[in-house]
Amino acid sequence: MLTPCLKTEPHAVFKRALGNFSWVVMLWTLVAVNQVHAQIDPERRRLLQTGYNQPLEGRGPIAAYGFYYYNEPNFARTNLTLRAAIAPVYMDAELGFSHLLGPNTDFAIGLAGGGFAKSYFEIRQGSYLREESFTGHGADLSASVYHKFNPNQLVPLYAILRGTVDQSFYQKDDRTAANFVLPSDLTAANVRTGLRLGGREPSMTAPLAMENLDQLGVPLRVQPIATPAQIARREAQLKATELENHQKLWRWLIAATLVILIAETWVAARLSRKAPVAA
Repeated sequence: MLTPCLKTEPHAVFKRALGNFSWVVMLWTLVAVNQVHAQIDPERRRLLQTGYNQPLEGRGPIAAYGFYYYNEPNFARTNLTLRAAIAPVYMDAELGFSHLLGPNTDFAIGLAGGGFAKSYFEIRQGSYLREESFTGHGADLSASVYHKFNPNQLVPLYAILRGTVDQSFYQKDDRTAANFVLPSDLTAANVRTGLRLGGREPSMTAPLAMENLDQLGVPLRVQPIATPAQIARREAQLKATELENHQKLWRWLIAATLVILIAETWVAARLSRKAPVAA
């Protein structure tokens, strides 16, 4: 049996439970769809991530996730960057405008939302209470400003200012208790700001200097400098190859035209033979 506070003070119960479960929400935010960035991502990325969490004792809510992360600099224009994290029923996207507000200040607009994004799971003293859990959907619209304070320094310092308008919709699922009172649909606006001090992220494919490769024992082969005659010969070969490719394309077009003419002639002949019979 549920306690009377579910009927008299549903919002108090919701807020208290939200505090107990905030670490789960934080884990989902960090692992599944990372919505907080300190700068526009300058790298081209195509990432696919899936995961599943299973408690060692007892039962818990479904903790499986999967999403495709897409980041494309120079999207449509050289100063545009499109970032998107796409899950089966959820999407978080941001379109960044580099140097829109100044040489060191970028601007971005974001849109996120989908099904089950605001679902709530009541966990109290390690027990998962499905009768006090419910489904939530939502969407949010954001605008962000990214500013770099020291563009000429080795270790950059970024500032971020983000404003978000969020809309949440709640509904009972098949295990929610009939006498449980849902919180009202919520519209919220918030502003977040912060600083990020750091350089580029580590990369296993970043180019290394020749002395570093030599220290690692990587055999090096220095490419000789080409003479003007060799450069002219190479350019002539490239032009000849390009011309040959164009000739191949025209050959295919001529062949396709001949096939169409032959087919048209054959169809016309067939129709001319059937015409007297039809008359």
